[in-house]
Amino acid sequence: MTHGARHLGAALIAAAFLASVASVARAVDATAAGAVRKTHAEMVQSAIDGHIIPRISQLHDATAHLKEDLKTFCAAPASDAGAKAKIEHSFERTIAAWGDIDFLRFGPITEANRLERFFFWPDPRGTTQRQLQALLAKRDAALLEPGALRGQSAAVQGLGALEFLVYSDTKPIGGADDEARYRCAFASAIAANLEGLAGEIETGWIAPAGWRAKMLAPGSDNPVYKDASETAREVVKALLTGLQITQDRNALPRLQAALATPPKNVRLAFERSGMSDRYLGQQLASISAYFDATGLLAFVPADKPWMKAFIPRAFETLVADARLLSRADKDDEKITRLRKMRFSINGLRQIIARELAPAADIILGFNELDGD
Repeated sequence: MTHGARHLGAALIAAAFLASVASVARAVDATAAGAVRKTHAEMVQSAIDGHIIPRISQLHDATAHLKEDLKTFCAAPASDAGAKAKIEHSFERTIAAWGDIDFLRFGPITEANRLERFFFWPDPRGTTQRQLQALLAKRDAALLEPGALRGQSAAVQGLGALEFLVYSDTKPIGGADDEARYRCAFASAIAANLEGLAGEIETGWIAPAGWRAKMLAPGSDNPVYKDASETAREVVKALLTGLQITQDRNALPRLQAALATPPKNVRLAFERSGMSDRYLGQQLASISAYFDATGLLAFVPADKPWMKAFIPRAFETLVADARLLSRADKDDEKITRLRKMRFSINGLRQIIARELAPAADIILGFNELDGD
């Protein structure tokens, strides 16, 4: 990330703040006609400058701290719990920041396999652990060189592999033997790779010819978007896809496992670090904030005013239930929460796809309407 790009990112965040202030002012001035309805262009700019770019910047910052913390730790491993706790804090902060944006399925995050390289998931066959252990056994010093991990499998480049190393009870990275030092150096290399990927994602958005520019200036000479309706459709598709992903990869597998006779165990993202619930809650909280940024709530049909209360309440309940799943004392309580989550997600997707998007003149495809 160049100084100029970082400066541009800060400028965009400041611009987003001023835009939000202006938006609030317009809303205050609104009369009995109701909430201000954003144009397609306003909707897209609000989603990008008010949500996407600030959170990508936060991810880059989190990975930068993680990189430096691991580099410092591995240079002089400390046996005290405080030194290890600092790494874990940075790692958990990075997971939370990743949860803020990993629902996006367009733009720089999907290019060059960055999505899979940052976090290889789902991983039902334990590919990350198997491939990582094979590499660790070889102790190839060449893999520790800057950029070397990019030539390896996506499964060993990102958060899943780093979690395995940082949270290992049997082979801690803070040891003084050769194996421990190599594992620590490998963890440091992964953190550097994550920071590089986050920087690429951020630059891919805010560079002069980046994704932000593409989405805010659609037209006949734009290779991706021909008009604002296409960019608005992209923004809303990401919202619907994010809800579907959280259900299919997190909530539904837990529910199916809990309802099985006898109940089954299910592998969860970031289970080793104890971050599964926070990660899911972070995803849903970000999707909720992203929905607010779009301004779609203003498009609730006049004959269905109940939606104005249902939508915010559904998002709020989803986030609260997600963060409490592992704290449920009884299986029945967990099943109840998961069923509520499934109901809320399905309800939100149907309302957004079948009511709000058409009211905003956003035409969605078959997949977005039916979740297929």
